[in-house]
Amino acid sequence: MKKFRLITILMIGTVLFQSCKDDETTNQTDIVGVWTYNDLELEILVNNQDLATYYSSIGIPSAQADIYYEIFEALYKPDLEGYKIEFKADNTYQTTTPAGDSDESGTYEVNADLTELTTIDQDQVEYIYEIKSISNSSLTIVSSDSQETDINFDGTDETFMANVTLFLTK
Repeated sequence: MKKFRLITILMIGTVLFQSCKDDETTNQTDIVGVWTYNDLELEILVNNQDLATYYSSIGIPSAQADIYYEIFEALYKPDLEGYKIEFKADNTYQTTTPAGDSDESGTYEVNADLTELTTIDQDQVEYIYEIKSISNSSLTIVSSDSQETDINFDGTDETFMANVTLFLTK
């Protein structure tokens, strides 16, 4: 569970810096503006199985696995509720907390076909995100993380993948 906690912390830091693609009229300037967190979907896979199926395969009841999933989801929502990210025309970004305080800043770049957003935060850490959809008023972005780790402490590494889809509005 400690490794799940570490992954959760890493995902929270990265999920705020993503963007999207919608239709053929979308262009790179559509990302410029202030985006507000709206909702998220969390997908957790272990050895290419959803969390409930994986836990069931090792003898944990599905109701208990559903509780684990709800805990992971709850860890994200309080931290993102009310957060905003502003992508500026000079290719810098700034996140703000629900109280309006500056939280994080850095630079960003969107590739030519609007499928990828790369950010570099103030600590010079680079993150690459998949852009799912973008329009003048909505942004859907995905952050994925995959690690090999011994989740059930049986001495064998499992493949843990977390996909966070973040929905933002302008």
